Parts: sequence; C-alpha cells; structure tokens
Amino acid sequence: MITMRNEDGINSGARSFGRLMLALIPWALGVGFASWLGLWIALHQYRHELSQEDRAATYVGATEKPKDKIVVEINHIDCTSITRVDVDGDVLLMYAQNNCHERLNYLSWNWQLVSPDGTIIRSGYENTAHCPTPTLSGSIAECQIKIEPDDRAKTLRVWSAK
Repeated sequence: MITMRNEDGINSGARSFGRLMLALIPWALGVGFASWLGLWIALHQYRHELSQEDRAATYVGATEKPKDKIVVEINHIDCTSITRVDVDGDVLLMYAQNNCHERLNYLSWNWQLVSPDGTIIRSGYENTAHCPTPTLSGSIAECQIKIEPDDRAKTLRVWSAK
C-alpha cells in the first residue's frame, strides 16, 4: 500500500513559507532595534551639539542670537583707511585707500568677529601675498577675504595697517 504524505503535496509550499516567516522574526526584530538605536543616538548627539552651542552663545553674551544684520565697524589705525566694506555670506570685500602721502609696499587687511559682550570670536588678516596694496598716494585697492561666519557675532571690526 502506498501512503501519501502531505509534505510533498499541495500544502508543502505554504508550510515552507510559514517556516521562513517564523525564521525571519528575530532578524526583523534585530533590524528594528538597530534602527531605533541609531535614531536615538543621532538625536542624542544633535541635542548635545545644540546644548554646546547654547552654552558657547551664553558665555559670549549672545543669549539670544543676534537677528539684525551684522554691524560693520571700521577702525582707523594709521594713514591707510578702509573706505568700504561688503559682506556676502562668508565673503568679506574691503577697499582700502592710501592716505599716507608716500609709496606703500605692504598693507595688512584685518578683521574680527565680535560678540554682543565684546568677546572676539574669530579674527584673521590677509597681506600683500593675497591682496593688492594701494601703492601710490590716494590710490584704492580691493581685497576679497573668505571668512568663517558665526551666528553669535554682532559686530564685524575691520582695519588696515601699513
């Protein structure tokens, strides 16, 4: 007598699929947990960075981030003078005039980002290696500097020096 087993019959495909789904449950739970853990770590890191930025802003007197345009303050140190300043994002464009009644061979272009309480957040300068010098008396030169903006800054202080 021949006996037929259901393993080889009509229901074998459904049972195999069911067994596959049961075997995939631990994998799905593992992937779900790993995704949740990654999201939690990313959110925790983001909150940590925000709290560090808030502490740094509070420390320099920018408890509320300045919403107005940055104020440009032009300082006159010697006979050279900055006549015009334009800020566009991270590009600072300055124009200096030679009022020294003599020929100049060197000029430094200086800038500082200042917070509301007067703390200097960032500063930098360029010299004749990257920017031209107004060599003749009365001449004007242009210098384009790439700066790193900071949203805590209230004032941009600029000056030139021979």
